[in-house]
Amino acid sequence: MKSRLDAIRPRLITDLKTFSNSNTDIKHTLMTHIFKYGYHVQAAVYREAVLQSGSSDPHEMVFLFQQSGPVNNTIPVKFGEDLLLAQKGRDEMKAGIRKFAEMYDKYGTSEWHDDFETVELIDESFPMYMYD
Repeated sequence: MKSRLDAIRPRLITDLKTFSNSNTDIKHTLMTHIFKYGYHVQAAVYREAVLQSGSSDPHEMVFLFQQSGPVNNTIPVKFGEDLLLAQKGRDEMKAGIRKFAEMYDKYGTSEWHDDFETVELIDESFPMYMYD
């Protein structure tokens, strides 16, 4: 997995994010962005990359959200390792690693793809408004 950390300091990983907010509840918007865009998985991958680099110190993860538009709020969001969503991120990262290993065992260096059945479409598959 790739890890392109925006900033790393002793015991701190910082990742810069931008967001727009049409909602007045900024906290809700940020929490939604973390889940919707998979930042919880990204946090797991970044922490793992730091461990693999030889660091034995735990690193705190902070997303630094910069609001786009006329209001330029900058909001640091601490994403603790003990959060349930952080555990979900670690689980999804591990599932990705397992899937990679499975595909490597199956295909080696040849082209990789999942086995899917061909989907055959018929005219009735599409909504009527598409034919107007």
